[in-house]
Amino acid sequence: MENNQTLSQRFDEYQPSKTLWFWSVVGVSVLTMIVGFTAGGWTTAGTASEMAKTSAIKARAELVANLCVEKFITASNASAWPS
Repeated sequence: MENNQTLSQRFDEYQPSKTLWFWSVVGVSVLTMIVGFTAGGWTTAGTASEMAKTSAIKARAELVANLCVEKFITASNASAWPS
């Protein structure tokens, strides 16, 4: 190989082995999963299921609280309650 080749010429002539390709693909796959689950916001099915259950419970509690307040406000003797 000549020393006075440009970077693009050396890149064009480079032929990696199958072993290098394999380990590069494995490394990139693992790195993608690490970044995805830590910084990308990916979740597993179990975590997503727990999040959905928690959301449903909170929504139900908020709905019941709103209904109670609405019934209290619209009651006939609501304005006389503090006295």
